[in-house]
Amino acid sequence: MVSEHKDGGDDIDWAGLFRLSIFRPRDAARQVVTWDLPISILLEAAVAVSCLGAVITWIGALLMPGAGDPLILFFGGMPVLIVVTQLINLVMIAALITGVGRLCGGHGTLKGAFTTIVWINTVMILLQLVQSVVVWLLPPLALLVSFLLFNWVIWAMTVFIAELHGFKNIFAVAVLVFLTAMVMTFGLISVLSGLGMVPQGVGDV
Repeated sequence: MVSEHKDGGDDIDWAGLFRLSIFRPRDAARQVVTWDLPISILLEAAVAVSCLGAVITWIGALLMPGAGDPLILFFGGMPVLIVVTQLINLVMIAALITGVGRLCGGHGTLKGAFTTIVWINTVMILLQLVQSVVVWLLPPLALLVSFLLFNWVIWAMTVFIAELHGFKNIFAVAVLVFLTAMVMTFGLISVLSGLGMVPQGVGDV
């Protein structure tokens, strides 16, 4: 199991932690928030996660052409922009989790939030890979799998943030996660709209 983490996490039971993250995310969160990985390791992991995310996005676009998030589809032909956007999102989310959490009385750090987000995205990318395979083999299950993945992301984010900041009220954290996600979404669309980079229909109400 997990003991010391300052040397890069060589002693972490990755497979076990992955299973915990899916089925018992709060138990996984208790482990992840104790990590003290070097910044260089975290940055390397963030870049790797962003690159894998770009690959999964490309695979998803091939399996379901014309479907999915318009922003993702818009960047589908520019994988470098997908990676850069993913990295910016990771940093922004970590900063929001830290700032909003501290305003609400939490004690999480930016490094802890960044570690948490990188790990959640790692698990999410692996789940998206499974989702792509399921969609390819059993297209009728695409909607159900997407629904389950979306709900897992919300639940995982909620319990990980609760553990990071020491919050006890999970419902309040869930509301906070939802509101923060809404602010980030509208903020990103506004920035991209200002740059003329939003595809037609994304910013329409």
